[in-house]
Amino acid sequence: MLLTSNELLSAGITAGDIQSLSLFINSLGSNGELMHPKISLKSTTDNDLLFFHTAGFTMVYNASHGAGGTNPSFIAGQNDLLFYQSFAWNGTDNIIIEFTLTLRRREILVIIESFR
Repeated sequence: MLLTSNELLSAGITAGDIQSLSLFINSLGSNGELMHPKISLKSTTDNDLLFFHTAGFTMVYNASHGAGGTNPSFIAGQNDLLFYQSFAWNGTDNIIIEFTLTLRRREILVIIESFR
């Protein structure tokens, strides 16, 4: 996912350290569970994602959720994810978000809502 600097600025984000983001989950389905989310961020001057970026990412979040995890299960609605290390944003570059997770069930729709 690519967030442009204009989108970030319009959302009230200012240059400096980004320390978390909110993940809005539309629906978990029946007994749905998201586990082991990982979030990595990368600054870029690209305005579109025309090729697969494989290098230059900074991992900012890696936690286990749900059964056997150290964090509670995600819920339908807003889930705030506090980064274990902040991401320095210069206020002009765009940001690529790499988000991976394990799904317990397939009918889960995940939407990244906003940075905080």
